[in-house]
Amino acid sequence: MRKLLLGLALSLVATSASAQWVLVETSASGTNLYADPATKKRTGNVVRMWILYDYSKPLQMVGGKTYYSARYYDQYNCAERTNQTFQVAAFAGKMLNGDVVGTHNQPFDKSFIAPGTAAEAMLEYACQ
Repeated sequence: MRKLLLGLALSLVATSASAQWVLVETSASGTNLYADPATKKRTGNVVRMWILYDYSKPLQMVGGKTYYSARYYDQYNCAERTNQTFQVAAFAGKMLNGDVVGTHNQPFDKSFIAPGTAAEAMLEYACQ
């Protein structure tokens, strides 16, 4: 199990270093949202891709660890206007630098995307 987690953490860092992030949106709070177009895969109305949240202020995780950025593997349904996250890794530094301070590798519930939000900007980018 420990080797599996170490392997996952190393793959997250390796993939992060090679990504060509494209700025999609800056939220009202100053968080920059990026997408990695090289990972964008579309099947019908469904698009999956890696996205990056680069926060203007550190966020806090369980255990008191803080992070400035997080990478998500998300799925967008263009017809339903929903998204679902499958993987998350949080990094101590900005733009996925520093230590991985937490991961989540179970799918989150599907959620509807509200109009006028940063998530809608990411949906529009994914579905173009």
